[in-house]
Amino acid sequence: MGEGTNDRRVVSLDYDALWKEVIEEFFQEFLHFFAPDVYAAVDFRKGYEFLEQELRTLFPDSKSEKKYTDKLAKLYLKSGEEKWILTHIEVQGSRDLDFSERMFRYFYRVYDKYDRKIFALALFSDESPSYKPAAYKYEFFDTTLTYTYRTYKIVEQNEEELARSKNPFSMAVLAGLYVVKSKKDIDARYQFKINLIRLLLEKEWQREKIERLFVFIDGLLKLPIEKSFEVELNKMVRKEGGSMGLTWDRSNLADMYYSKGKMEGKAEGKIELVKKWLEEEKNADIQLIAKVSGLSVEEIRKIKEEVQTKRRPH
Repeated sequence: MGEGTNDRRVVSLDYDALWKEVIEEFFQEFLHFFAPDVYAAVDFRKGYEFLEQELRTLFPDSKSEKKYTDKLAKLYLKSGEEKWILTHIEVQGSRDLDFSERMFRYFYRVYDKYDRKIFALALFSDESPSYKPAAYKYEFFDTTLTYTYRTYKIVEQNEEELARSKNPFSMAVLAGLYVVKSKKDIDARYQFKINLIRLLLEKEWQREKIERLFVFIDGLLKLPIEKSFEVELNKMVRKEGGSMGLTWDRSNLADMYYSKGKMEGKAEGKIELVKKWLEEEKNADIQLIAKVSGLSVEEIRKIKEEVQTKRRPH
């Protein structure tokens, strides 16, 4: 990585959507990570349900530019009671003086409309250690009210403890911590991302969990198009004679190849791009290459044969 990398623009992305997706896909792990006491009381055999329509009804899209991730889930306790979990994640990384009041409004609207007991959690992804609103207080003469909720501050977390955790959701939190630590520093973000993906591949989790976390990490720690990252990533996820099995289709690595193919424009340019790809990665996925290059599988096979012929000693 050369000098001046800090000035390159990182492509903007929807952090809100990324957090919503990872919470849904890892909801049990999410709850166990942030609220082990609540997790222990839940009967997951009865399933759970995300109440998106209820949230949309009560809280129509705001005109404010401030973005949040809100998830409302219905689940059942081992006692048989139905309970609701409200999570509220501040994903923009800046302070909001009205945050506690907003948390209270969410609570009382849901409680008033549906008459359900609610556990509320606020997850802060900003960089300020001092910003951690945990209560809403209302006073008017002798009328007073205090509403408190559980909070979690990503910037306060210990990097080594997150890395050692056996809970898959710790990788999502660690990615969030690295976003803060690498703000305006692309070199640092590059190294954090490489280290985090290497750590992810060392975990003895189900392949599907690793794939989904890879997509989240890849999206959250967005980098400019960097050949060095692409090559390093291919080294990590490929074993001799086979692949780790990660799904590239939803990652910005696949997007990178789409973009390159579009920039090349002509078929000749795409063929050269594919040749370079196959030269660098002996076990590249032909189906994926065909998808991102726009060339047919048969064309890819012919190019691969040509590359392999060049490699053979004369």
